[in-house]
Amino acid sequence: SGCVRAPTVRATGPARRATTRRAVHPPRVLRPEANANASSPMRPPSVRATSSARRRTRRAAVDSTAGLLASMDERDPPPVDPNLELELDGVVVLNGSVDPDTAPIARDDEKDDDDDDDGPFFSGELFARLVRFTLPTMAIWLSGPILSMVDTAVVGRASTLELAAMTPGGVYVDYPSYLLSSALAVATTTLVAQERMKRRRADGDSDASTTVSDAVALAALLGLVVAVVLAVAAAPAVAKFAGPRSAAVVPAALTYATIRCLGVPFALVASVAQASFLACKSPAQPLLAVGASGVVNLIADVVLVCGLGWGIGGAAAATVASQAVVAAALVYLLLKQGREGGVGA
Repeated sequence: SGCVRAPTVRATGPARRATTRRAVHPPRVLRPEANANASSPMRPPSVRATSSARRRTRRAAVDSTAGLLASMDERDPPPVDPNLELELDGVVVLNGSVDPDTAPIARDDEKDDDDDDDGPFFSGELFARLVRFTLPTMAIWLSGPILSMVDTAVVGRASTLELAAMTPGGVYVDYPSYLLSSALAVATTTLVAQERMKRRRADGDSDASTTVSDAVALAALLGLVVAVVLAVAAAPAVAKFAGPRSAAVVPAALTYATIRCLGVPFALVASVAQASFLACKSPAQPLLAVGASGVVNLIADVVLVCGLGWGIGGAAAATVASQAVVAAALVYLLLKQGREGGVGA
């Protein structure tokens, strides 16, 4: 009366292998988009051009170019007036349609006005001019460090403490003066050179006295303002530069910085006047003025520091005196040159 379980039939031989293959490798089912792509027509594979096809393509291109050139040559060139003078400098003839009997002839002996490669690669005259201009200019810029070395040597023989005090006092005054004088010198050189070139092209006169006088006046006014500001803020600034561990040098450094502030207007005026001469390609006048100021600085250092015993204050006064001498000498030379025919004439 009970249910009888059917006996299990085991697959044998090829049937078992087919069942195992279907389990391991199930049949591939295409997705909808895959079916859509499969139903669409397939793109034909690209066929690379053979060598003969490439040769035919090149031959057709050459034939078309030859036809174009032939059509261009068939047209008559425009008539050329034999009495017409033409400038053929830089003109390139492409198809040879110009009649050589009537066309003007370009001569090689004509001189052009452009500054290209007409001259030799190395010019001895130009090299000599560069040397005559460069050496005095280098001497002018080296005069400042040389004067500082003289001050250091003289003050160092008098007092070691005052020698140490020269660093914070000098940095406080020299750095602002150097920045302002460099900016004014660059601007003055550029403006004076441009003014000379404009006047020379206009009427043949290279006078730039107006630009030079304005630059000198601006330097003097700016120097006075900077000197007052530096003198007022000298005490806290010098103490900050010296630091708490070097408080012993602050009084001497403050004395040196305060006296040096008096020379800021002279330094700016001298820098502008010197730049004016360099813009006019006249480095001899600034060199003479700087040499005279160096002599004054050396004599004043020896007299005030070693002779009178003024110490670091005497060194500062000697520096201010040398700055005043060079500024006065350069301004005098500028005025003299202006009376003789203008600055840069």
